Amino acid sequence: MPSTDAATAPASSTWGAIPASDVSRRTFNPIRDVLSRPMLPQSTPKGSKDPISLSIGDPTVFGNFKTHDAVVKAVETAVRSFSYNGYPPSTI
Repeated sequence: MPSTDAATAPASSTWGAIPASDVSRRTFNPIRDVLSRPMLPQSTPKGSKDPISLSIGDPTVFGNFKTHDAVVKAVETAVRSFSYNGYPPSTI
């Protein structure tokens, strides 16, 4: 059996696109359907105000959820300390 080690893999081997399954193509998300429709404001005369996006889904996609600098610094400090590179303690 040929080795699949990255060091011995041919340079031309790359991941191709994985086709969507029949089940995933038939999946329907009613919430996404509602949110993707154009919204017209109902409470203002003649639509004088723009609708507010609720950004439902991943909050980082729209840039309205920034990680606090203290959290970024704490994670960076932990990673740079090389103290957390192993497995956690095992308990039974």
